[in-house]
Amino acid sequence: MFGSRRSSSRRCPSPVPDDHISSYREYSDVMSKEGLLQVLVRNAQNLQNVERFGYSDPHVVLELEGIKRTTRVIHSELNPEWNETFTWKRYRPLTEESMLLIKVYDYEKILKNKLLGEAVYPLKDLVRSGAQEATVPLRDRDGKVGESIKPLFGIH
Repeated sequence: MFGSRRSSSRRCPSPVPDDHISSYREYSDVMSKEGLLQVLVRNAQNLQNVERFGYSDPHVVLELEGIKRTTRVIHSELNPEWNETFTWKRYRPLTEESMLLIKVYDYEKILKNKLLGEAVYPLKDLVRSGAQEATVPLRDRDGKVGESIKPLFGIH
């Protein structure tokens, strides 16, 4: 029993070269591919100011399938520009139901960060096209739409 152990026929996906990580390419058959999902968080516009003195210090938290990525904090800015790229290694393909959770917070040194806005972005169009730029409206805690964030999505 102990000596008859079978080896798994599943192999880990091969690493993707660095030059592929920095470029966005379109693939038509994304649903059958393993690989990388990249999100470039460009900027946000017209964020609300929740500070008594000065302006909000925004940062973005992206979440896909329980894995979070966070931008740097930009201090005292209601129209921040991050231009930061985040990568998720995927061992199974995206589906029509795949969603990216986007939350923008005001950074607080001592207290809990304040939510400025959030959105749930369906990746179904990305599954079809392979790359997509979008302006995503953000809802505040009261459900009001006001601000927006601009990400660029790509699958490798």
